Amino acid sequence: MLHYVEAEYGVEYSESHASTLLNESGLFGRTARPRNHEANPEEEAEFQETVQKNGPN
Repeated sequence: MLHYVEAEYGVEYSESHASTLLNESGLFGRTARPRNHEANPEEEAEFQETVQKNGPN
């Protein structure tokens, strides 16, 4: 995101300042989670049903 903003708008932000701006606007920086594309979808669905989810921090 920082590279895009710099290339598109010519403005540089530090990671911490960009994070602050995102949080203030109600957005949150997230990264993609890796997935095993060879995984069995049925086993993955069963696992997701049995995993205890964390509540909001």
